[in-house]
Amino acid sequence: EFVFTTISGIALFLGLSITFLTPNPAILEFYHHILLSELFFTVAMIFGGYHAARRSIKAMFNRTFVIDSLMIIGAVGAVLIDAFPEGAAVLFLFSLAELLEDYSVERSRNSLRELIDMAPKIATVKMEDKFIEVPIEDIKIGRAHV
Repeated sequence: EFVFTTISGIALFLGLSITFLTPNPAILEFYHHILLSELFFTVAMIFGGYHAARRSIKAMFNRTFVIDSLMIIGAVGAVLIDAFPEGAAVLFLFSLAELLEDYSVERSRNSLRELIDMAPKIATVKMEDKFIEVPIEDIKIGRAHV
């Protein structure tokens, strides 16, 4: 997903650069009135929306509705009203948000694993006026003995 999000971001940046930094973007027509910036925005939408589209299609087959579907619908709507930059931005930002969410969840999982690994393997238990060391898995909670 990182590669797709990066490609989407670069394409969005190039499309916006052409749109805002070129005095007359129409001189950069790619093919039969398709602007070069629109081509970059389309690439940004394809790469930014690829994973969301796959999840949406899978959800449709399971007869469920997911937020990914809303993002795809929003981008398609943007294209239909000729708002390519907005559609590309929506899908890129959604893809970036998903990527950051996955990263933070993985960091949380790793932190929990580290905490579990830090848990003691042996406990000291008092039995009849003396203390003995017992493996944690042998301790029965609520019992006076092991």
